[in-house]
Amino acid sequence: MKISLETPSTLAIAQRHDLNTLAAAGFGFDKPEDMFDDTMRHIEASDIIQTAHADEELVGLAFYRRSLWRQGC
Repeated sequence: MKISLETPSTLAIAQRHDLNTLAAAGFGFDKPEDMFDDTMRHIEASDIIQTAHADEELVGLAFYRRSLWRQGC
């Protein structure tokens, strides 16, 4: 499994569509285009986009607004 971290500005439109397709499936949408605008708002509101690929197929995603951990407190 390959895990990647991206920022919204580095995502190509094809990647955005792939993220939307997976998100829509997870929420039970039959037509991913019905959820596209909402997914794009979440992407643009995120600082970090994490993806997981298995055998070149997108199998997981997460959108973060800030880091979930801090170095030294």
